[in-house]
Amino acid sequence: MPREIRLRLWIAAGIGGVLLLVMFAWRLERADTPGRVLDVDVCSLLRPQTVATLVPGAGAPDRGVETTTTATAVRACAYSGPRSSIDVFVATFGRQDGRSPVSRAHASAIFATCLNCERVRSVPLIGDETWEFSFADDGINVYARLGATVVGATFHSAYATVQSRREAARTVLQEVIAACGSVC
Repeated sequence: MPREIRLRLWIAAGIGGVLLLVMFAWRLERADTPGRVLDVDVCSLLRPQTVATLVPGAGAPDRGVETTTTATAVRACAYSGPRSSIDVFVATFGRQDGRSPVSRAHASAIFATCLNCERVRSVPLIGDETWEFSFADDGINVYARLGATVVGATFHSAYATVQSRREAARTVLQEVIAACGSVC
């Protein structure tokens, strides 16, 4: 084999090795990372007065078990009464499938699963972005994104007007975010 061909093969192998190292380093940079697990009781973020006003006759809260998938950590709380209910959750997102935590949080806030909801609409409320959508029957969801964290509040009541349900869910969401502070 002539010397020139050997030299070109060595150069090609060297370039291939460098590219392999670059791709490996890129994959480490883009690796899936878990969501930050919160050390907060979501039920304690709501004032008892707010719960008593919005959910009269509510019993003890139903604390959601921390759900941790490969890149999502969720804490939830629910109060139920005979005429209304409040569900609150705080979810943190990590990197997954090459998507950033903020991108995943945005998608979660705007594309929430709801089978009988009206159109999602943006509301200037709090956080980086806030979205709300009402159910066709008796509920409303309001989700706010704070970086890679999504805070959500759902209020159900067949005895309240659409506007009062919206105000109740917004109030709960603002209260939870204010109480979260730097923890969320």
